[in-house]
Amino acid sequence: MRVEFTTRPQSSLRIRIGMSTPALQIAGIGDSRGGVVRTLASLFIAGLSEKDRTPESLASAVEDITNSTLFELAVANGVNVAAMDFPRLETVTAEQFDTGPPPKVPQLRYSPEASALFRYAQSAERQPLLRFLAFYQVMEHFFPTYTERDVLDRIRQIVVDPSFNPDDKTKLSRLAQTIRAKNFPSEKDQLRATIQHCVDADDLENFIKADSQRARFVGLKAGGLRHIKQISLRDQGSTLGTQVADRIYDLRCRIVHAKDGGGPSRAELLLPFGPEAKLLSHDIEIARFVAQKVLIASARTTTWT
Repeated sequence: MRVEFTTRPQSSLRIRIGMSTPALQIAGIGDSRGGVVRTLASLFIAGLSEKDRTPESLASAVEDITNSTLFELAVANGVNVAAMDFPRLETVTAEQFDTGPPPKVPQLRYSPEASALFRYAQSAERQPLLRFLAFYQVMEHFFPTYTERDVLDRIRQIVVDPSFNPDDKTKLSRLAQTIRAKNFPSEKDQLRATIQHCVDADDLENFIKADSQRARFVGLKAGGLRHIKQISLRDQGSTLGTQVADRIYDLRCRIVHAKDGGGPSRAELLLPFGPEAKLLSHDIEIARFVAQKVLIASARTTTWT
């Protein structure tokens, strides 16, 4: 079992996945069931810069590289692998590393918390509600970043307008309302702002249209998910990003906030083993796509190359 990652131009970093060293195999490490794992797959990293090899930086650099590598394996190659902590280690079979095209050495650093949630969602294939909520948490992680950016953009639009007059109380009132909105944005507005900043509208449309059944299902008014915003690719009154944000938010609320009897909105709780839980696959894929785009848009260039 050996997977070599394609190196990046002008980068000395080299990565491969392969069998653990004989010393590690012989030593044996306890697994989560009290047994001993004798055969392990390891991530091998070479070519770190002198700065990243220092005692102060090595652990952080290895953690960042591992995090980025596993995220990009999931996104680009469809391979879901977890880096197990002590003592939770498990044997990994060679079949799990059928990566298809050779993976590349990552050149971006992703949020460790958000990418961990992304990989957790990927692992919850048999728990649709949990999987959807984990993808939602990836988006939610970045709400403060993009909500503030959205408010700052609106403030800038006001103050750079040639007609803006600091002595005009109407103009100042509008500015004050925009600033106050920063302190009390709704969760739906935060989700809308995050998607607006991170997901290209054409990419989103192409993803939905790529599967005709997906495009049809999310637009159903009957026979689909109840009390959930429908998505229309022909809607001229609402952007696609806003429609997707509203649908994701509605679904999240039905999982988390719905009340017994439906509450004021009459939206019933979406149950893990109910019939609607079996209809979530298309919405989970949309949530995954959005979470992936948000993670990538929020990534930073690496310091380990």
